Amino acid sequence: MTLVLFIHCDASHQGKVFEKAVSGCLPETECRIIRTIPEFVVELKKNQGSYEKLLFVLFADSRSRLENLVSLGEMLEGRRIVLILPDESKFTLSGAFKLSPRFYTCISESYDDLCDVINKMMLPGDGMS
Repeated sequence: MTLVLFIHCDASHQGKVFEKAVSGCLPETECRIIRTIPEFVVELKKNQGSYEKLLFVLFADSRSRLENLVSLGEMLEGRRIVLILPDESKFTLSGAFKLSPRFYTCISESYDDLCDVINKMMLPGDGMS
């Protein structure tokens, strides 16, 4: 299975912390990192029908970035999604649920729980599909 990370190029320090944490907990996993929304759209189009082979981990470092991702809703439908949110406000959560993530958490300095979830989802027959 391939891990597709969306970490926008403007995510600054928070994005770097996230990338390092996820890369460190999955050293032998094939991983593609996407840095812009247009590049992400190309990736989604390229992999239509490959839903079971991909896990998308989307780092929404701001509400506007989350809105950009939500605007791709149809293209993300049926995909295995893990979502990292900027906060847990009602507004943010209502946007997040439009993407039907399998798991979500907020931005932090430690992503141990997230890494555990991703590792489990990367296993064949993960029980989370």
